Amino acid sequence: MCIRDRSTGDDTHDSMGWRELAFPKKSGAMLEKAMPFTNEVYEGYYPCAPAAPPFRTNRSVRAGKLFYFQLHTWPDEGYYTSLSIQLVLLGFWLCFYPLHWKLRSFVIACVYSLIESCFTLLERGSCYTSGAQFWGNLLYVPVLLDGYGWLLQDMSPALYVVLFPVNVWILEMVMELVFRQVYGRNVAWSYLDYSDEYLEGCIRVGHAIPWLAVGMACLFLDPVLTDWVNGLLETSLWDVCTILHQFFSGIGLSSNGFNPIGPSVL
Repeated sequence: MCIRDRSTGDDTHDSMGWRELAFPKKSGAMLEKAMPFTNEVYEGYYPCAPAAPPFRTNRSVRAGKLFYFQLHTWPDEGYYTSLSIQLVLLGFWLCFYPLHWKLRSFVIACVYSLIESCFTLLERGSCYTSGAQFWGNLLYVPVLLDGYGWLLQDMSPALYVVLFPVNVWILEMVMELVFRQVYGRNVAWSYLDYSDEYLEGCIRVGHAIPWLAVGMACLFLDPVLTDWVNGLLETSLWDVCTILHQFFSGIGLSSNGFNPIGPSVL
């Protein structure tokens, strides 16, 4: 297996490293077929990959980074269709999601982007997370957590955790369909080179283990985050100003004559 050496950046044919044992890949012709499409997401992961097929103009390409998020273009073919879909999804999110859903989804999307970056560093040798994954999480987190929690509200907490990988696989299948409509392909992830992938690289059975860990975290932390968000939204502007004043006083700015909230407050 020809992959990029994570420590030196050189090519290597070592197929028995610990990453290859933890993240088993296909072999032979099946792997060669998957390599170009894997490189399309994780650029340069297979330096010895055969030449990529002439990708159609309805497939997105990389468009640089914003902070650590990989951004992608809308495909040349179907550009206005892709733009329209995203505008409709944005409008739906803005108009129909309650404010506490928006804030909670934003926090979770930020946290997940950091987790994904660290995980792909472990898995692929370099960090990767995308703007597509971020806005996908903004849309789907209420379904992932609130919808799933509602379905299992009368079940045991253990079942919540055990079935959580299925919950995530459903998310991946739904978002795969959405991303293909918007970008012409899934720009957020690809499991196509894994030996235990299904649905053309959409899901991977071996990721059940980390998804169980995510389920355990959500079981205990999501109620805490929900309470924090609801409490924050109930906080008045005056309370926010008081907190800011106390903060700046604590670092000595207010005592030197600088009051960030004006002389008439406090």
